Amino acid sequence: MDIFWNTGEKDLIKGLDILGIRRFDQNFERDYVAGITTISIRGRYLSMLPWIVADYYKNQLAEARDDKAEHDEKLFDAILCRFEQVVYFSTLLGEEWGENGNTYGALGSDLFKDLKATFLESGQVETNGDIGGDSYRTYLRPSAQFELLMPSSPLAKITPIGKEIYEARDQQLQNCPLLEAIYDDRIVTKEEFIEWSRQFSLNGLNHSACQNENRILLEALSNPTAEENFNTYKRFTGTTIWITEIIKSNPDEKVGDLIALNYSKTVLSPDVTSDSSLAWFEYDLMRHFHFGLELLIAALTDTLIELGGSDVDGILSVWEREYTSNPNLIELVDGQISFDMILTDLSERISTEFLMTQIPISNISSQPSSEKAIYALIIILVSIKHEQMVSGHNKLYTSNLPHILELKKIINKSPGLSVQGCIRIILQKIIIENHLSTSWRKMGQGLLCSVRFFPEGSIFRATGTKVNASQSGTRLENVLHILSDTGILARSSDKTFSITVEGEKYFQIAGGNS
Repeated sequence: MDIFWNTGEKDLIKGLDILGIRRFDQNFERDYVAGITTISIRGRYLSMLPWIVADYYKNQLAEARDDKAEHDEKLFDAILCRFEQVVYFSTLLGEEWGENGNTYGALGSDLFKDLKATFLESGQVETNGDIGGDSYRTYLRPSAQFELLMPSSPLAKITPIGKEIYEARDQQLQNCPLLEAIYDDRIVTKEEFIEWSRQFSLNGLNHSACQNENRILLEALSNPTAEENFNTYKRFTGTTIWITEIIKSNPDEKVGDLIALNYSKTVLSPDVTSDSSLAWFEYDLMRHFHFGLELLIAALTDTLIELGGSDVDGILSVWEREYTSNPNLIELVDGQISFDMILTDLSERISTEFLMTQIPISNISSQPSSEKAIYALIIILVSIKHEQMVSGHNKLYTSNLPHILELKKIINKSPGLSVQGCIRIILQKIIIENHLSTSWRKMGQGLLCSVRFFPEGSIFRATGTKVNASQSGTRLENVLHILSDTGILARSSDKTFSITVEGEKYFQIAGGNS
């Protein structure tokens, strides 16, 4: 039986950035999507959040004395809970009036199971101020980036654009029973939802009754008013124009494939790339580097768990002894690979077409440790080739990242190095050092434990928690979901997108203004 020092510990985290390098691609991407996150998925929350904040202010002031009111955090949280329930059930019932009823991205969907069961059985539901409440913190940042709200303490302020949206929605919500159900626990019938749900459904912006709200939101996504936001909007608009041009040529591809197509095109024609296509090439390039390095730490951790502890040379000996090149690896380098072969020989045999399409992440991550290590090295070698091909024509931010500079130094300064020798240096200088320093820093800052192994002299001991090598989820798909909610893109059930007639007009104007 394997017993580890953290056995029984409840406060463990997945530690997705256990090497401290994912932050580079995640922060880089964030700059091109205007604060949209991996969990801010639906466009209508962007317009409804300033409305609910402004309406809360109005109601608090109406009940206050001397036109002064204190922020009641508990009350506001309860309002958000009920608001999210109204949004969810309004969206769920969309098929009743011609919408698709798609609740994808609806906050609290997993929390409202009991409420949903009751509603489907009885045709009515009682809003509950204790369930949900994530909409404010989920959508505050992108709402602020698009000048719909202004972050402030204890609660965001309403901007002029946010006030416009509030007024547009307020006109449509006179005597609305769903509004009453947001402020108090109240039974809402199916008939009341059907009458008013267009005003709250995540798919309702395209309804004629909501066209003013939709127009204001689209203007907010397109036109900054504050000078300090001009560069943010320029990057965001450039991204939307760039990705829609790729969608036009590849209408049946999902977002990951679209990013891979851009990567391939940039490598093959680095001298004819736009600023946006170059930026998204760099984003994918960074993801390739960190996936390769995560494969190595995954292989290292798995082997340490199996052995109970080892030094680096002991791990490499196990990998060399157990390695059997699978058919995919043989095809990738047109021949057998061994741990004692010269690194330059391996590098010359690898097809530069590798990484030109989406990496089969799950397949590679499920390989034995020794094959993970070889895959990792191949990914790193090809990524360096691609970085050099593109940086010969363009200045790349990626070229000066510390871990990439170190990788290039290791590989370029030792042409006679063996595959095993190269992996050893990467393990020692990048994997082990970065993982331990990142883990100790996180724990020193009061964050939860993400340590996968720790040193005892020259021996490393596993903590028993494995590493799942993967890539950061892209925010770009959420940009497209948000644009789809406004009606300028059409979203299919398999998460592919196409441009609508309204979208053609929108992007033509956006292209002229960018």
